[in-house]
Amino acid sequence: AKRFSLDLDLPPEERWMGIMANYARYAPKLRELAEDFRGRLPGYIQPLVDKLVTHMDKSFPEPFPGEMRGVAKALGVNVTDVVLINVLPDLLTFRDCTSIIAQDKTRDIFLARNFDFWNSNTLRKITFIVDFKSKGICVVYV
Repeated sequence: AKRFSLDLDLPPEERWMGIMANYARYAPKLRELAEDFRGRLPGYIQPLVDKLVTHMDKSFPEPFPGEMRGVAKALGVNVTDVVLINVLPDLLTFRDCTSIIAQDKTRDIFLARNFDFWNSNTLRKITFIVDFKSKGICVVYV
């Protein structure tokens, strides 16, 4: 996976722009992923998703809403698709995906997920590592 630095000192709407420029070519695939995922949702869930996104500023803590709007803008996709891909798999497919969190001897924490529940070929292409920095210092990496 590629590795990037993200500047937490930038406004939430701007901080993902540089990273997303590397993935803009995948925007059509992201739309397909979102549509595929939307099609897997029970019918009663879709209105809830739309409401969640409409009221995103009240539904999620900052900086999430601003970051999701920034990612959508950078990729030229709608924010509902970005939220679908980023949030709903964690909420609705937890039983279908294996996750492991481990810490090594130097206290570094690792998260591994196999994403075997949903279109892993595309997800593999858009997965990356992020060093989250503030004031030029890495505060966390994922």
